[in-house]
Amino acid sequence: MDYWKTEEVKYHSNSPINSYNSRNNNNTKMMDNTNGLSAVAMPCTTPQCWLDTQELLEMDGQKLKKLTLYCGVDFPVDADYLIRHFNGDHLNVHRTYAAWKNRAQVDAIITATEDINATSARSYTITSTFEMGDERGVLGFINALRTGTTALSHTVSRLRFWNCPGSAILLPLLLDLPCRLQVLQFENCEFSTSILVGFLQSLKTSPWPTLQELGFISIPSFTDDVVAEIAGIPGLKRVALWKCNDVTDQGIRSLLEEYSDLEDVDIGDCRHVTKEAVHYVKEKLLEVNKKALIL
Repeated sequence: MDYWKTEEVKYHSNSPINSYNSRNNNNTKMMDNTNGLSAVAMPCTTPQCWLDTQELLEMDGQKLKKLTLYCGVDFPVDADYLIRHFNGDHLNVHRTYAAWKNRAQVDAIITATEDINATSARSYTITSTFEMGDERGVLGFINALRTGTTALSHTVSRLRFWNCPGSAILLPLLLDLPCRLQVLQFENCEFSTSILVGFLQSLKTSPWPTLQELGFISIPSFTDDVVAEIAGIPGLKRVALWKCNDVTDQGIRSLLEEYSDLEDVDIGDCRHVTKEAVHYVKEKLLEVNKKALIL
């Protein structure tokens, strides 16, 4: 389920961005020198920096492929504006200076069309990082995805949450996204069991009929009761369960005991899941796939 590796865009060797902080009075010169670059990294911690960012997007909207903004915790960057005006491939908005293990992160892959199967449509990645526990920041980013993509008739096709606070608001807010999600992944997020059960039950009414893959990695409250709700999600083809130590053989078996569209189950490092349960899943999936081939 690793859709989040992207090609690195090289920075222009003559870019003055690295010395930006020592040249705060030369903003105009800096903007002139960034004209034509394919990748830019810059601070955005003051109103003037934000004006520079807007000018850059207006000036190099078609040429700029990668933009990285270091905003810190306090300056309120308008993520909705960035989504509407960025025309490149990779947009990174860092609201924290913490090391990667000590920050929250949301990754979104967006398709510049409402038709997720359109082969010629542009896709781009937006990554936003936050202080650990910054629930307000994460929720604000999701709202920006909702308003920005709706205005452009774009589609959020993949979402990944890492180290994000297990807010009771987040999962219901996701259900309101006007998107065509194909892949949804949570890693190291602490939701309560009841919130997860309610969320998966809601998915059975198909708010995202295009959803094909779900991933849960290192989710402490992920129990057999949660796993049992996955089986009935229509159209779901692939599930990844890694380091979910409250899941047992019973939960794994429940994935395939009732009718399911599942074709692939990826299980790893779940402490209470035995080899016998993994073997059972493999046999059931082989049986399902053989029936699909016959049909």
